Amino acid sequence: MAVKWSRQDYKNRFLKFHYFFRSKYRIILTRLFFAAVLVIFCLGRNALARQTPVLSEVLFLFGATLVGIGVIGRAWSLSYIAGAKNKTLIVKGPYSLCRHPLYLFSFIGALGISFCTETLTVPAIILVCFALYYPFAIKKEELKMAARFGREYESYAETVPIFFPSLRTFHEEEMRLINSKSFFRGLTSLIYFIVIIGLFELIESMQSLGLFASCYIIY
Repeated sequence: MAVKWSRQDYKNRFLKFHYFFRSKYRIILTRLFFAAVLVIFCLGRNALARQTPVLSEVLFLFGATLVGIGVIGRAWSLSYIAGAKNKTLIVKGPYSLCRHPLYLFSFIGALGISFCTETLTVPAIILVCFALYYPFAIKKEELKMAARFGREYESYAETVPIFFPSLRTFHEEEMRLINSKSFFRGLTSLIYFIVIIGLFELIESMQSLGLFASCYIIY
């Protein structure tokens, strides 16, 4: 006898497929995206660095500060969620500021990297791409968490903002046990923030030596 699926069954199947696809390929797609940004930066000539060197230094300093915030914030978030994701609803520490602090600090870090290019074009690209992707990723995450934790998550969502943090809801634990293996595995991903900045600086140096031909101007 054929089993008739309800609309909820199809929805659950779709969410499982989406989560599998996103968790498996999200990192690869992110790396490909930054590789594409590196190529764009490599083939362009930074007009701001030549015309307004002071502004370029200010942009780099601002970007480095954002990267620092992003790295520290991600490490802080990982200390709470490492080994506990999908097992326990985390509502304290960074997860009392907003419901998706890893997304928040990833965004801050990525925006910081883009400003370290000392351009305004690359930050604009990052902003547009994040605006196109992250709302959908967050929405799917919200549905998954609501299905897993039910009323507990609904109560949490009623008081804690979804993305932009609020200090009114912040509360921290004095002590917390950390799954060191999962935490260390998560920390290794933070090195990419530093590596990408180094690559941008290397490309800029090679451009100043005339090793790359400029195909267009970047502001």
